[in-house]
Amino acid sequence: MKSSFHFIRVANWVYILRTKLKNLRVRLDTETVSKQEAIQLLREQKRQLELIKDILNKKVSIFGIQKDFLLNLKNIKKEYGIED
Repeated sequence: MKSSFHFIRVANWVYILRTKLKNLRVRLDTETVSKQEAIQLLREQKRQLELIKDILNKKVSIFGIQKDFLLNLKNIKKEYGIED
């Protein structure tokens, strides 16, 4: 069975992780969080980012990059507010 994979799904994951990191930063600035807890929270975020990186690497090596994705990359970045 051929697996279905969409870059928009990964973009959603990255956006969610970005939002979590922003919320974590606000939490660390406003609350007193132990160093141990802060390290644990950052390790969780790092693990999730590494998972997304692995998924993208596997996707590209198996299926290649879709032409439509590259053509619409600027629009996708604008929608998610991640323009360079």
